[in-house]
Amino acid sequence: MQKKWHIIANEYVVSLFPVFMSPNSLANGIKKTVGKTTGEFAIKLENNSVTYLYLPELWKKAHLYFVNKIKKDYKVLSGIFQRIKESSQALVSFTTNLQVKKLNLSSVRELNHYIKNIAY
Repeated sequence: MQKKWHIIANEYVVSLFPVFMSPNSLANGIKKTVGKTTGEFAIKLENNSVTYLYLPELWKKAHLYFVNKIKKDYKVLSGIFQRIKESSQALVSFTTNLQVKKLNLSSVRELNHYIKNIAY
């Protein structure tokens, strides 16, 4: 059976480097935050634009799981908001202090490793 992909977002005039990391980062971040996978994400590149695609069946299951989790304990959201705040502050601090220039981020693997340590 062929998978039925749906569009989740479009971006125009984008840099390809972060685009290739986005589906994996998004899927891992959602699984870690929600506690359930939303399945695969895909990207479609045309000219300088990108279309992000997802599989709705798994997305719906993850959505319902997360809604039930919040209904059982609404404080789940405050924990998520706190993590977002902390990650955002770390990113602002990182860029403000220009620490990027001190790092040898010569490969995608090194950059992914560094970003994971900041974000989570």
